[in-house]
Amino acid sequence: MSFSAPPAIQTERLEIRFDSREDADRYLSADAPLPDDAVLERAVGSGELLPREALAGADRALVEVPVSVELDEVPATVREGSVIDVWVTPQTATTADRLADADLVLDDVVVVKAPTPEDSLAPTGTRQVIVGVTRDQAAELGPALGRTSAGRVVITRRG
Repeated sequence: MSFSAPPAIQTERLEIRFDSREDADRYLSADAPLPDDAVLERAVGSGELLPREALAGADRALVEVPVSVELDEVPATVREGSVIDVWVTPQTATTADRLADADLVLDDVVVVKAPTPEDSLAPTGTRQVIVGVTRDQAAELGPALGRTSAGRVVITRRG
C-alpha cells in the first residue's frame, strides 16, 4: 500500500492594512516563517488570511471523531471550521423533557469535516460530522461517546 503526499500549500503574499495592531496580531505575517511543529486546528479556506488561533503545535494536534446526527438535529450552517457543542438528550423523552435533561458531552470543538448527507457514508436521515478534539478533551472521549449511544445527539453552533 502506498500513500501520496498531501497537495502543496499555496501561499500568496498580500499587503493589508489593519485598523489596529491588535487586529493585525490576530494573523500570521508573511515575513515570519511557520513554526516547524505547526499544525492546523481548523480548516483555512482558499484566499483566507491565516489566523494565529488556527495553528497549534504538534503536541496540541486534534483527534478526529465522527459523530452521527439526525438531519434535523444539526444546524444547516455547520461546516468545516465551525465551532460547536455536542449534546445528548434522552431518546424517549418528550420535547420539553429532552431540553431539560440535555447533557453536554463535547464542549467547544471544531468541525474538521462536514460532508453533506449525500456525500456521507452515514445512513439515510443522518449526517456524519467529523469533529476535532484536543488531547485534553480526548481524555474524556470514552464517556462522551458512551453517552451519545444512549440518547439523541444534537449539535449547536457557536457564533
